[in-house]
Amino acid sequence: MIARKADYIPESLKLEHHMFGMMLGKDGRPFKTRSGDTIKLNDLLDEAMQRATALIQSKKSTVNWR
Repeated sequence: MIARKADYIPESLKLEHHMFGMMLGKDGRPFKTRSGDTIKLNDLLDEAMQRATALIQSKKSTVNWR
């Protein structure tokens, strides 16, 4: 592994690769990275934060916190 050979990663650290398949758009078709139609990571993370916040807020109203 290049990262180990470059001494970026210590030998004691276990690394694993997890495949997740093809990324699909809302239309169910694969993203075409060369066309520039992909979602930017920053936008994806922003949306994930918004959705997580909304989910947490909705759960707070149904849970009896003591």
